Amino acid sequence: MVTLEEAKDYLRYDGTDSDAELRAMIAAAENVIAKHCDTGSDFTLPVFRQAALLLLGYWDDNRNAQSGENWYLPPHVVALLAPYRTPVAV
Repeated sequence: MVTLEEAKDYLRYDGTDSDAELRAMIAAAENVIAKHCDTGSDFTLPVFRQAALLLLGYWDDNRNAQSGENWYLPPHVVALLAPYRTPVAV
């Protein structure tokens, strides 16, 4: 969904000091998005790239979980992914 260079550009990271951490965050974001969406979603669509970048930005801004929010995914990411998820009745 997102390359390391795209993530670094979006987050305004310079150098290579954080590359390993960013690779882990990218993999985690892709995993979370894939699990949140329906099987068979076309993850090559630009909406998934945008959702991944927004999620990376959210995690970068809230890396110490100090925001006090209890969201599994931030609302703006959920809004982008909503068309690709079938609601589950409880």
